[in-house]
Amino acid sequence: MTRAAHVARFLAGFGLALGLMVAGAVPASAHATLIASNPGNGAVLATAPDVAILQFDVPVNPRLSVARLQNQQEKRIDGLDIDLGTGISSLLTVDLPALPEGVYRLDFRARDDTDLHETAGAIVFGVRQVADVPVSSQVVPGPSYVETGTRWLELAGTCLLIGIVAVWLGILPVAGRGRPVTAAARGRLLGLAVLGYVAFVVGKAGQLLVAAAGLGAGGAETWEGGVWSALTAGRFGMLWLGGMALAALTLVAVRFALAHQRSRVAAAALVPALAALLVVSTATSHGANQSGPDGFLILVRVIHLAAAGLWVGGLTVLVFLFAGALRGGSPEGPAALVAFRRFTGLAFIAVGLLTVSGLLLVDRGVASAAQLTTTTYGLTLVAKLIAGAAALAFGVRHTLLLTPPRGGGVGGPVKLARSVPFEVGAMLVVLWGAAALGATAPAPVPNAAPAASLALTTDTTAQVHDLVVHSWMEPGHPGVNTLLVQVHGGGMSSAVPVTDVQVVVAQSSQLTQTFYGTAMGAGRYEFARVHLAEAGPMNVQVTIARADGTLERTNSTWTVTPVPQAPPPGLPATPWGPGLNAAAAVMAVALLSAWVTWVMLDRRRRGVARPAAGSR
Repeated sequence: MTRAAHVARFLAGFGLALGLMVAGAVPASAHATLIASNPGNGAVLATAPDVAILQFDVPVNPRLSVARLQNQQEKRIDGLDIDLGTGISSLLTVDLPALPEGVYRLDFRARDDTDLHETAGAIVFGVRQVADVPVSSQVVPGPSYVETGTRWLELAGTCLLIGIVAVWLGILPVAGRGRPVTAAARGRLLGLAVLGYVAFVVGKAGQLLVAAAGLGAGGAETWEGGVWSALTAGRFGMLWLGGMALAALTLVAVRFALAHQRSRVAAAALVPALAALLVVSTATSHGANQSGPDGFLILVRVIHLAAAGLWVGGLTVLVFLFAGALRGGSPEGPAALVAFRRFTGLAFIAVGLLTVSGLLLVDRGVASAAQLTTTTYGLTLVAKLIAGAAALAFGVRHTLLLTPPRGGGVGGPVKLARSVPFEVGAMLVVLWGAAALGATAPAPVPNAAPAASLALTTDTTAQVHDLVVHSWMEPGHPGVNTLLVQVHGGGMSSAVPVTDVQVVVAQSSQLTQTFYGTAMGAGRYEFARVHLAEAGPMNVQVTIARADGTLERTNSTWTVTPVPQAPPPGLPATPWGPGLNAAAAVMAVALLSAWVTWVMLDRRRRGVARPAAGSR
C-alpha cells in the first residue's frame, strides 16, 4: 500500500470521528415559539377586539390548544373560543366575547402540530386602560428523560436498519469477492434487522404515550382519549402511523433481500423503502416553517440521518458479523479486514455528508457561539461534543490499526476486535445526546419582535381621551437610561393642543425623580438621562399639559430588568448562520471535487492495470 493510501485512510478515520461531532448539530424537534400577537402584549386599545391572533414560528394544532381569559381582578371570563375553521397553521385565532373597559390577560397553551410539544405563555392588553399587569415569560417545558429515551430507541433502530442495508449492498459483495453470503451471516443480519425494527417500534410507541400523557395532564383527557387525539388530531398522527408502516415495510424488504441475495430487484427495493422511512422520520422533527413542512430542511435532515446511520449502524453490523473473526485463527479473518477497510471508504463519504448537513443545521438550534454555554440546548450540544471527542480518539486508533506499517502490525486485527465495540458504545452515547436535543427546545432567537415579548417591562402605550401616549425607556436596566414619550393627537390642529409633558418615576430604593420633556417635533419628547439604582418594579406617571391648563395623566408599573450577563470570553454573540452556510457550501464543493478526482484517478489506474495484466 502506498504512503498516499495510508494518509488517505488516516484522514478518513479522523474525519469520520470529527463528523460525529458535527453530527451533534441536529436541530431540536418542533417547539412552537410565539413571535407576534394582535393585540400586542401591553397594547392599549380604543375599542375592544373581537379576536386575538397569536403568530407562532411553526404550525400549531388548534384542536389541541387551549386559551383562557381573565380580567385585572383575576376573574375568569367565559365566552372565548379557539377558531377551528382556520385549520392547522402558524396562526392561532381566539374568538373573544364582548369586553368592557379594563385590562385583560390571555393565557394560552399551544401544541406544535408535528410532535405535540407544548408552549405556554400569556399576553396582556387594555381596553381604554393602561395594560400594566406583568406576566410570566413564555414557558417551554424542559426535556423529559422518558421522551429522550424513546427518541434514542427510535434513532438507534433507524441507524441499525440503515447500517444493515449499507453493509448488504456496499460491503459484503466486496468482502466476499462475489461469493454468496453464508446462511449464518444472513441469519445474524436478519436478527439485527428485527432488533432495529423492535427498537424503532418501542421508541415510537413511547413517544405516542408521552404525547398522550401531555394531552391528558390535569385530567383533561383519559389515556385512551389522549392516544386517540394524538393519532387523529393532525400531522403528528399521520407521521406516526406512516413511520410505523414504513419500518415494517423496510423489515420485510430486508427479509426478502436476504432470502433472494442474487436478485437485483430485491436489493433495489431496499433503497426506496429505507428512503421513505427516513423522510417520515425527519419530517417528525423540526422540519417546518410558518407555512408548513420545509422541503429543503427535510432533505438536509434526511441526508444527515442517513450519513449518521451509515456510520454507527454500519459499524455496529460489522462488529456483530466480523469482530470474532479478527481475533485470530478464523477463516473469515481476511474477509473481515476487507470489510472494515471497505467501511472506511464509505465512512469518508458519510463524514462529508455529515459535515455539510450539520453546518446547515446547527444555527437552527443555537443562533450564536455564545448560546453554546448559556442555553439548555447549547449545553446539551456541548455534552454531545465531549462524547464525540471520545469517538474521535477511537476513530483515529482504528484507522491506524487498519493501515499498519508494511511488514508489521501482526496484532492489529486482534486489537481492532477488542477496541471497535468501544467506538460503537461512544456513538450510542452520542445518539443519546441527539435524542436529548430532539426533546429540547432550540435556544431563543436574539432580538425577538417586541410584540412577542411576554413580560411588561419599560414600554407602555395608553389612550387618554383623544391622545395616544407611547412612553418607553431604554435599555430598561439599572444604570443610565434614555426616556422618551411620543404623543399622538393633540397637535396644533386639535381643539386643545399639548404644551408640555412631565414624567415622574419612583423606585422604593431611591428618591422620586421628576423629568420635564423637550419637544422634538411631531409629538416626540426627550428627557434627561434617568439613573436607576436597582432592578425591580418602578411606578411611572406621565402628565400631559394642554393649552387650556388641563392635565392628562397615565399611570403604569414598569419592570426594570437586571443587566444581562455578557457571554463568556471568546464566544461571540453575533449570529453565525450566514458563516456556517458559507462554510457548508465551500465544504460541499471541496468534497464533490475530491470525489470526482478520486473516480477519475481510479478509472485511470484500472485502465493502466488491464494492459499490464494482458501482457502477462
